[in-house]
Amino acid sequence: MTCQNVGANGNHKIGHVNDFENIALNTSRHWSKRPECQSCPVLQLCQGACMYQGGDNWTHSCNAEFYYNLAFFRAALFILTGRLMVGFSGDIVRPKLKKDKNVEVR
Repeated sequence: MTCQNVGANGNHKIGHVNDFENIALNTSRHWSKRPECQSCPVLQLCQGACMYQGGDNWTHSCNAEFYYNLAFFRAALFILTGRLMVGFSGDIVRPKLKKDKNVEVR
């Protein structure tokens, strides 16, 4: 198994110990391969979230993790410095939903 949320009989199994040479983790995407993660100020808190998600599921998950962890980041800065964070400087890449002709994206 690759994580506690994925069973050994699911789509994400990586191989069997009896066929050790063919064990490979090729069903996931590490955070270092996602441009959103590489510029994210809260990456240390979410740790790239679920490495199996992609597409719009990834977009929703990433945005939820970003705003959830941003609160903890702000609280930690306030506890450490006594100051409120008012913003970031630099480019922070946020994922966007894919436009589907059947779905309205706002």
